Amino acid sequence: MDRLPPRLAAELAREYDVLRMIGQGGMGSVWLARERSLDRLVAIKVLGVESLQFGDLRERFRREARIAARLMHPNIVPLYAFGETPDALYLVMGYVEGESLAARLEREKRLPRPVTLRILAEIADALAFAHREGVVHRDVKPDNILIEAKSGRAMLADFGIARAEGGATSVTMTGMAVGTPSFMSPEQAAGTATVDGRADVYSLSVVGYRMLAGKLPFAGTSLQSLMAQHAVQKPDDLALAVPRPDRGVARVLMRGLEKDPAMRWARADDMRDMIRLESETAPELPEELDRIDGMGTKMLVPLAFFGTMMYPLTLATGALEIGASFVSIFAATLGALCAVRGRPAVKAFGWKEALRTMFTPPKWWSSWTPRALRRSDDQWDRLPSELRRFRSLRDATLAVLGVHILVIMPVVITGRAPDWLGYPMLFGEMGVLAIGTIATIAAARASRRAMIKLGLSPYEASKTGSLPNVASHPRWKNPILARLLAPAPDEQRIAPRTAEEYLRGIEDLNPRLVRAGLLPDDECVSAARAVKDAIAVLETEIVRLNQELDPAEGERLARRIGSLGSAQEGEDAELRRLLESQRAVWIRLDERRRDKEARRDRLRDQLMTLWMQLLDMDARASRGSPVDPELTGQVRALSQDLARAGEGLAEVERVLARPDSGRIPTPA
Repeated sequence: MDRLPPRLAAELAREYDVLRMIGQGGMGSVWLARERSLDRLVAIKVLGVESLQFGDLRERFRREARIAARLMHPNIVPLYAFGETPDALYLVMGYVEGESLAARLEREKRLPRPVTLRILAEIADALAFAHREGVVHRDVKPDNILIEAKSGRAMLADFGIARAEGGATSVTMTGMAVGTPSFMSPEQAAGTATVDGRADVYSLSVVGYRMLAGKLPFAGTSLQSLMAQHAVQKPDDLALAVPRPDRGVARVLMRGLEKDPAMRWARADDMRDMIRLESETAPELPEELDRIDGMGTKMLVPLAFFGTMMYPLTLATGALEIGASFVSIFAATLGALCAVRGRPAVKAFGWKEALRTMFTPPKWWSSWTPRALRRSDDQWDRLPSELRRFRSLRDATLAVLGVHILVIMPVVITGRAPDWLGYPMLFGEMGVLAIGTIATIAAARASRRAMIKLGLSPYEASKTGSLPNVASHPRWKNPILARLLAPAPDEQRIAPRTAEEYLRGIEDLNPRLVRAGLLPDDECVSAARAVKDAIAVLETEIVRLNQELDPAEGERLARRIGSLGSAQEGEDAELRRLLESQRAVWIRLDERRRDKEARRDRLRDQLMTLWMQLLDMDARASRGSPVDPELTGQVRALSQDLARAGEGLAEVERVLARPDSGRIPTPA
């Protein structure tokens, strides 16, 4: 159904401006519209007259409206209105500007751990709410999970085959399998009449399996084969197929995939809580890196202690060379131990990543660290400037004190210092130490006042000075302190909506990524410009075709052709042939318009993908996290594809945009 039924179009025109069709399926079509009174976009789901002859579809549609009206939840697509006309039934629902999880998985194959955990937790929360309302979705799959572009929020849609427990009898017959075979629970595959919320837990676990592993747990050549595997076959253990950091959530999903409903999570709430617990836990390092995590930093402690003890002794006895030799031998021994233990990590990840992991500060570290050595959840850059200033002054003062006590004083006391390094240096350092102490105390008070202003008690404010930098520390879970770790205002970007806005976003991100060595040149910007130009050409042609095409004219031609019957000769036959030729021109232009709209939308989606990938790279680089080389390769490959597509399409469209089609002739 590529046109709205006439009576429905007239009904909707009172409140809505129908913009375009955005989807079509077995039960009807979905249209994008703007509600004039509230100036918001909505999605209108239509069951047309050709489907109304099937009584079960009509009842399913009404039941979907009744069920959706009960489910008001942030992660469920809301229902605004329901209506009937003689030629159609329709639902007015919230429009989620973004894409489906299926589309994103098709593009990215598998999703990063934080994104996967967030989507699973949000959909599990939506299912938990629906189950408390007595509603079982029965068709949880990536196509029915929508990802909002601006916020990244996941929203559950399409309760078309949902079943309300304890309510009216389902229109689906007992013994018939209901759902999508690739995501169907064993009890659904067997056609069991009593299907409860644990079936949705199973389906959501299949979705999670697909996001983590990049593939479905079962693959079959036929629907019967898929359903049989879901009913009786045990899937491969996901924990053995994913990286070490994902094994915890893999175990959560494998429990959700148990064949016996009694062995699964009893409620979606339980599954959601376990997923959230996994998201709050810092991801584990791979085994090779975990063995040497912070090992070099820990080895520096005994080395510093040994050197500190040897220094005054050798200085007093005059055996500096002997002391230096002992310290060198001790340092070489520790270095050899680190090298032997870190050999597997070097072999698996390279010497650079192994050294970075080896000299990562311990988790209790609360001081500044070079960006390259920070842990993945280090939040130094998120701390208020007053708190960072206090910690920096504190550490600098302690460093001066350490040099003063351990280096300068032994030299002065033993009388082995030259004149310029004697008492003048001693008193000079004491003056620096006094100034540093005063500055540190002042910074501590400023930091404490800033923390109290945020709402902390004086005791809690004083404790923030020594809190570790890692966000996983339990004290950072305090709601007031958690606000400190929120993204900075300039990082809370508003998602672009047009090709020009995507281009500006890419032009803003690209220089930083080039300076960081993550991208070699301005290839992404050139590709985005080519695509923007191509979209502009397509938009111009779409506007021209919309001016040429009058929907009422197409319907009028169809009615006039129908009124002439099947005459083969005479004036009616000649007029019929003329009208049919005009109708053919109208259809051809309409097909051209829809083709150009599809090309424009596809290019805009690819431009959005490029922007999101660059945004992900920039976020990881700003946190000091390593950027996956595979992501860099995807960005470059997409840039090259877009550059070729944009330049080629723009040139072709410039040729085809000549106004040689003319207007549809109007019969006399």
